Amino acid sequence: MVFFNNMNVPEYKLFQSRRCRNIRISITKLGTVRVSAPLKVRPNIIAEHVAKHTAWILEALQKQQARPISLFAQRSAKDFRDQRDTVKKDILERLHRLNHSYEFSWSSVVVRNQKSRWGSCTSRKVLNFNYLLGKLPEELRDYVIVHELCHLQEMNHGPRFWALVARTFPNYRELRKKLSTM
Repeated sequence: MVFFNNMNVPEYKLFQSRRCRNIRISITKLGTVRVSAPLKVRPNIIAEHVAKHTAWILEALQKQQARPISLFAQRSAKDFRDQRDTVKKDILERLHRLNHSYEFSWSSVVVRNQKSRWGSCTSRKVLNFNYLLGKLPEELRDYVIVHELCHLQEMNHGPRFWALVARTFPNYRELRKKLSTM
């Protein structure tokens, strides 16, 4: 951790905005200290606020470093361009195989570079998938595909939806937990 000023303030990235009402400190997925503050707050006041919360910042950074870096934090535009077509081909093959027992129909399949979602399904039956699916183990990849496939029938996460998912993945709860750690 790099400190500056005579106040032993941890290094941070400052974002000031008219819309911001209070000083807020957060830690990004990559372990950067981010401070958001209203435009009218002077830098020395912000530095004092950060210094006051140094213990919390150091503890949060330590916890962050203990966690594995999420696949979402590792994504890049170049990686997306390089892998999109290969991932889409794989997803389409898996979709057709996994849909055999459901026999649902969809209008199109799109592969995106999404910040926080593995997939989604629109009311127009468009299935969206994150290109990062290609980096998941096969079982998790298939689970995400079945999850979105089941949304073609049930556009919610109610009991009927989970019953559909359980037809292919009775252990869906365990898979959801694994997926949340990726």
